[in-house]
Amino acid sequence: MRSGDKIIFPPRKGGIFISKNKNRKKDAPVKRQMQKPHIFCDFVNGVLFDGQQRLLPEMLTRLPEGTVLALEGQEGEAFCLERVRDVAFEAAFPQENSMIFRVILGEENQSFVDYGMVIREMGYEAGGYGEQLKARRLKHRNDKDLKPGDEFLSGIQKEECFVPIVNFVFYYGEKPWDGKTRLFDLLKVPEEEAWIYNYISDYRINLVHAENVHPGNFRTGLRQVFELLPFSGSGSEMERYVMENSAEFSNVSAETFDLLSTFFNDREMGLINKERFRNKEGGGYNMCTAFREIREDGVNQGIQIGKEQGIQIGEERVNLLIQHLIQDSRTDEIAKAVSDRAYQQELFLKYGI
Repeated sequence: MRSGDKIIFPPRKGGIFISKNKNRKKDAPVKRQMQKPHIFCDFVNGVLFDGQQRLLPEMLTRLPEGTVLALEGQEGEAFCLERVRDVAFEAAFPQENSMIFRVILGEENQSFVDYGMVIREMGYEAGGYGEQLKARRLKHRNDKDLKPGDEFLSGIQKEECFVPIVNFVFYYGEKPWDGKTRLFDLLKVPEEEAWIYNYISDYRINLVHAENVHPGNFRTGLRQVFELLPFSGSGSEMERYVMENSAEFSNVSAETFDLLSTFFNDREMGLINKERFRNKEGGGYNMCTAFREIREDGVNQGIQIGKEQGIQIGEERVNLLIQHLIQDSRTDEIAKAVSDRAYQQELFLKYGI
């Protein structure tokens, strides 16, 4: 079961559903940033509309991230699978005829390559349409406005239409995405049985990553995020880019600083106090100084960790050597093996330690 999925089992003798979720969101700080309406609008405008400001925060309505699918187990027991999205909004696009075009926009944050992402996204989308269908059936049941026959049995009207759903997968991991993006690519079908594709609906994910969008399409700190994502696997390369573009990074806003700290938290930025890097003039924050100091701190920390690991490894080798000497009844040589480095190295070679 993937992060964000939750099994809801009905109790054996009626009552409320019992919900258990042991998964922890690794991308929780990113999720909180992307749930901000103006950040989400900037993301959608940059991805879908090449930076044109088609979507505005006042056009958004926050939706519950969870969708529920009713399932049946192998032995006939009933249970539900709840899928929890990172971000979900309904957007209302005004039309020239004074009508409103509504679309549901969902977004999933990925810091690692999920090789089952296509199936996972299909579940989110199916759950979204299923929730719409359930809500409409409930409304018609209360309004009692369905015609007898097919409409009544279907639970919806013949001309009923649903709100389109567009889902995005925002991948910001260090390695290039090497997972599948289409359902057909996940299916194992022999060439001579290709006829089956005529009876299967393909499904593809809308994958967003640093290689398929232009940073200039974004107006918030997402622009700097997309600029730096290609270097996320190398702290030195990221620092070099920041220094070469010091005019851009030497006086960023507090929001941009927070976005960069969030997206690169596990790699280079660490948990930092941005007030250390506030400029005396201009009121912004100096990311150049932040990257340089954090990079230096990381190097020093790495040296210290290396020393500690070296000591630990050395102790383990000596302990193993002592065990060999005891097994060979050479306990009288232990003192010399510990104090005489040259003799110690000779024994390391002899025992292959």
